[in-house]
Amino acid sequence: MRSEADGDVDVKDETHDLREQASAALGALREAIEANRQDEDQLVEQVTALQQLLNQGTSVTIAFSSEPLADTLPLLSRVLARSMCASGTARRTLVRAMRAEGASIPAIAQLFGVSRQRVSNVLRRPPAMPRLVVREALAARLDTGHLETTVGDRPGDNPHDDDNEGDEEGRADRLSRGH
Repeated sequence: MRSEADGDVDVKDETHDLREQASAALGALREAIEANRQDEDQLVEQVTALQQLLNQGTSVTIAFSSEPLADTLPLLSRVLARSMCASGTARRTLVRAMRAEGASIPAIAQLFGVSRQRVSNVLRRPPAMPRLVVREALAARLDTGHLETTVGDRPGDNPHDDDNEGDEEGRADRLSRGH
């Protein structure tokens, strides 16, 4: 038979585990930001060069096909995918950790600048650890320049993805609200 004290230990252990997961997610976010910083510096140079070519009358297709500017769009995709993966994981992990520490759903929603319903939705869904592995694999593929995507890799393909605004449930909800 479990005592109340055992329940307190379980809650403390869960809170500690969630805090460690939040720290790890923030570490991954920091690493993504640092990697993006380098790529973004390169993007600034490439976008400036592309803009100059267009201002000189070069066609868009030729400008984006010219070396070394041909990798501009894949580089942009890599930066965006890296940010989306790391920030989505961090947001979901932080929401769970804050709730486990006793923060109210409205307080969490206010901190993140989202609705209470959005926070509740994140909390209702089970943590998606296998999805994290898929996202890390996608990010690694993007980092190595292998940009071929398949169904399930693109944002919006997985209806169980917490950040998926294109899922059936979200679509039905938006339609019912007239959006």
